[in-house]
Amino acid sequence: MDLRIEKTKTNIVNAFILIRKTKPLEKITIKELCELAKINKSTFYCHYTDIFDLADTIETDFVNSVILKLSTPEDILENTEAFAFELFDAMSEREELLHILFGSNKFETFAEKLEIRIKELVFAKYPMYKDDPVKNVQMTFCIQGANITFLKSRQYGDEVVIPTIVEMVATISNLFYESEKI
Repeated sequence: MDLRIEKTKTNIVNAFILIRKTKPLEKITIKELCELAKINKSTFYCHYTDIFDLADTIETDFVNSVILKLSTPEDILENTEAFAFELFDAMSEREELLHILFGSNKFETFAEKLEIRIKELVFAKYPMYKDDPVKNVQMTFCIQGANITFLKSRQYGDEVVIPTIVEMVATISNLFYESEKI
C-alpha cells in the first residue's frame, strides 16, 4: 500500500476513535471526522462508503487483531480452556479500544464478528464440522456465551470472572463430548 494512503487511513481511524470515545456512532458526521483527520470529504469517500462502513472495517480489524493473539483458534473444541484463557487475555490487552468500538450496547456485535471469524478458521481445518449442528451449537455457546458473560461481568474482577467462565465452558464442552459417546 502506498505510504500516503496508509497514513491517510491511519488518520481517519485515529480521528474516528477519538470521536467515538465521546459520541455514539450514529451521531458522528463525516464532516467532523474529516476536519479532525485533516482530510477532504472526497478523500474519505475514496476509502469508505459512509461512517458505518468505516466502523465495520475498524471493528473487523479489531476482531482480527484479537484472533491473531490466539495460538490456535481453530482448536477451540479440542482445547476449550486454553482457548478461553488466551481469548480473554487478548481482549484484556485491548480493553479500552474494545469498549470504545463496541460499548455496552454493541458487545453482541463483537461476539458475532468473533464467532464468524473463528468458525471460518475451524471449518478450514475441520470441514466436517461445518454441517455438524452439535459442533456449531457448541462453538456458538463457547464464543457468544463466554464473551458476553466476560464483558458484562468485569465488575467482579478478572481473577473471579475468567476462571469461572473457563470452568463453565470446559464443563459444557465435556458434556457435548459425553453426549456424542452415548
